Amino acid sequence: MIEEVAQVEKNTRKIRFKNRMLWFLISLNLILFGYLVYEIVMIIITLSAK
Repeated sequence: MIEEVAQVEKNTRKIRFKNRMLWFLISLNLILFGYLVYEIVMIIITLSAK
């Protein structure tokens, strides 16, 4: 009984860790994507200004 509870706790911890990693990766990708879009827009603006 106690072992089962420990196993469940281990699994929930693993899942929580995975979720945190997933959110971290998603937010990182969003930041990088936003930066790329910003760079491209700035390049287009500077090109059209000339």
